[in-house]
Amino acid sequence: MTVGPRKEGAGAPGAAQAWVSVPRWGNCLVKRCADLLGSLFLLLICAPTWPVVALLIRLESQGPVFIRQPRAGRLENPFRIFKFRSMREVSEADEQAMASLTRKVRSAHRTTRFGRVLRRSSLDEVPQLLNVFLGHMSLVGPRPLVFDDLDDPYQVAPVEGEIGHDLLRRWREARCQVRPGMTGLWQVSGRSSLPLEGWLQHDVEYVERCSLALDLQLLWRTAVVVLKGTGAN
Repeated sequence: MTVGPRKEGAGAPGAAQAWVSVPRWGNCLVKRCADLLGSLFLLLICAPTWPVVALLIRLESQGPVFIRQPRAGRLENPFRIFKFRSMREVSEADEQAMASLTRKVRSAHRTTRFGRVLRRSSLDEVPQLLNVFLGHMSLVGPRPLVFDDLDDPYQVAPVEGEIGHDLLRRWREARCQVRPGMTGLWQVSGRSSLPLEGWLQHDVEYVERCSLALDLQLLWRTAVVVLKGTGAN
C-alpha cells in the first residue's frame, strides 16, 4: 500500500495540513548547532578506528568500504546516507535467484562475518555522522527510511494488530517535519524487536515531544542500548 501523497520531484507530502505540531526544538538553530558540534566531536573521536574497519571490510570481501543509499530526509527530500559496507556484492544472476526471498532473508545471505559484527555493534552506522555534519540528518530523530519503506511500512517490521490509516498518515506527516536521526525513541526501545505499531507510535511521540532534554536522554540511552546490543539485527 502507499501511505500518503508524495510531492513531485522531492517526494514530500502535498499541501495537506500536518496533524502533528512540532515543538520549536524540532527544527531550531540551536539543535542544528548541537548536531554540527556533536557530529564533529564524534567524528574526531571515531576517525582513528576507520582505517582498521576499512581494512577488515576489504580483507573479507571485494567492494567499496562505504555505501551510499538513497533515503528520505526532512520534508521527504532525498539524500544519500553513508554506511560501512556489511554485505558482499552479488552478481545480477544471484540477485535474480534470490528475488523470491524476503528482503530480510536476502540481507542475511549477503551479510559478511565482519558485517554481522558491524551490525550488532551498530558500527556500520557511524559514517552517518557525516550526514549529520552536512545537515541531512540529526543526531536524534526518526529512523531514516528508503522511499519504498515510507510508502509501505509493512515491509519494515511485523504487525501484531490492526493499524488504522489515521495512524499511518499521522506517522508520515509527523516524521517528515524533522530531520531523520542516527538514534531516537525507536532505536532505544527495542529496534528490530518492536512490532510495526510500536515503531510508528514512537516516531510520532518523538516529534510531538522533541526537546533538548529528550534528545540528551535518548543519546544516553543509545549508549546503553549499543553496548548491550539490544534489538540489533
